[in-house]
Amino acid sequence: MSRKHNFGGAWQRSIAGIIAALVGAAGFFPGAASAAWDVNFQPPVTPIAQQMFDLNIYIFWVCVVIFIAVFGVMFYSIFKHRK
Repeated sequence: MSRKHNFGGAWQRSIAGIIAALVGAAGFFPGAASAAWDVNFQPPVTPIAQQMFDLNIYIFWVCVVIFIAVFGVMFYSIFKHRK
């Protein structure tokens, strides 16, 4: 009867842990990235553009509320109905 040995499991997990820690730590240093962080629209100039911008922000917050409600119900259901 032959046995298979898994000699690589421990060091592979430790390497994966080190990589995960480095990637996670990179999130604490956003200044290290020299790219501009412009994630919003350019400032509106006309009144119609301002209305569009306001509508965009309003819809964004509606989506955030829906997201929180759906995930709240989902996590409640997961924890309430687990075996």
